[in-house]
Amino acid sequence: FEPAYAGPGLRVLEVVPGLPADRDITRLQPGDIVTALDDQPVRPGQDLSELLNGPLPREVAVSLERGGRRLEFLLPLTSPDDAREKVHEAAIAQSRAQVAAWSSNRVGYLSIARMQTEDLRLFEKEVYAQGYGRDALVIDVRNNTGGFTADQILSMISHPPHAVTIPRDGVI
Repeated sequence: FEPAYAGPGLRVLEVVPGLPADRDITRLQPGDIVTALDDQPVRPGQDLSELLNGPLPREVAVSLERGGRRLEFLLPLTSPDDAREKVHEAAIAQSRAQVAAWSSNRVGYLSIARMQTEDLRLFEKEVYAQGYGRDALVIDVRNNTGGFTADQILSMISHPPHAVTIPRDGVI
């Protein structure tokens, strides 16, 4: 939601792709004013967890204003883990697009969320996919939750040359 919006309600700033608020029948749009959840009025700065927490699967009734029209629909809720993952994916996509735009696609971008085995395997793929044909690579470790593969990742990206080949005629 838009932090500077003073109310009433909450103004939608952006919608995270892949979450229920991004589906055709329940799509929120930037600029929508959410006025109530399950018939409970909402206000800026309110902790919405008190209205959204609970057992899944379930839906919440959303009341909103869009372009002077009042709309109401049921929005399926998703798990906090799924929501965090989608938010993370959206942030990566946005950062990747920004780096590509700022560098005229000469710099690649990848994010390492954790230092675990499955993340190391993903890094191995991403380092080539994002770095191929580019002059540099941004490796984002912000908000990394840690783990045990940091040394392996560092050895992949900073290892010294271990052999040099010189042609028979000695000309390099």
